[in-house]
Amino acid sequence: MKKSLAFFDRTFEVIFSDNNQKKIERATLWLSIVGFITHLILIYAKKFGWFHTLFEASLLDDPISAIYTPFSIILIYEIYLLIVYLPRSFTTAVSKQFEIISLILIK
Repeated sequence: MKKSLAFFDRTFEVIFSDNNQKKIERATLWLSIVGFITHLILIYAKKFGWFHTLFEASLLDDPISAIYTPFSIILIYEIYLLIVYLPRSFTTAVSKQFEIISLILIK
């Protein structure tokens, strides 16, 4: 039992270390930017008739909908941070929950 708990503790420390948090934050930033630009390119490519979808793709109709992509990526990152802050501080964890709810409402 103690070995499995030690394994989970080590795994948590590796995944949620400060070094990994910085890497994931940087990756989130770049994925958000690239996702937003890619989504805009797909919207305008469909608008100019460069490709057609076989299904109704309402997310490819309006350029404003391109904002959903970075918001979704940032929302995933905020959930990661919630997991990081849960064991550290109750107040910080609750504030992260409010940030996640705010992102969902804004989206």
